[in-house]
Amino acid sequence: ELFAFNAYNGRLLWKQPWTENQRTQASVMIADGDTLLIASGAEVKRLDGATGKELAKFAPILGAAVGAQAVTGADAGQIKWMALSDGALTMLFGPPDPPDKGFFRDIKLHEGRHTNKEVGFGSLLVACDPATGKQTWRHDAPQPVDGSQVGISGGRLFYCSPGARVACLDMAQGQEVW
Repeated sequence: ELFAFNAYNGRLLWKQPWTENQRTQASVMIADGDTLLIASGAEVKRLDGATGKELAKFAPILGAAVGAQAVTGADAGQIKWMALSDGALTMLFGPPDPPDKGFFRDIKLHEGRHTNKEVGFGSLLVACDPATGKQTWRHDAPQPVDGSQVGISGGRLFYCSPGARVACLDMAQGQEVW
């Protein structure tokens, strides 16, 4: 279950079920003012921070078109990482993690993580408007990106594809800088 507590007195504010589509290991929850953004599969839910009530739900890439390329639900997979910066919600998408793997399941940290690329990896980076889910850009990485090695600073997104490359994208357009 997902629990929310009052930071001042520790009182339970609300709780709700945690589904198998929701990852437990990585940046998949973001506090945004009085709301909470939570990744669930290929969707993002916006919850009221005080009550836990679902205010909105959107799928940033399901059927959305950027240029001539549309992404379907099967291609979307699962959100592996997300961040909110300069008014853009940026996410890494990849195939669903195996149900029996993850930090809180039976995989050991670092054992095979970067060689089998089963947990937390994806190849599709997407930026969207956090209020509407409208996609602003997408970047298809040539090799799988490790969701634990993605960061944003100074209007740039940096990512690592272990054993292959480190890359930098311009956050305004999603274009590769290097």
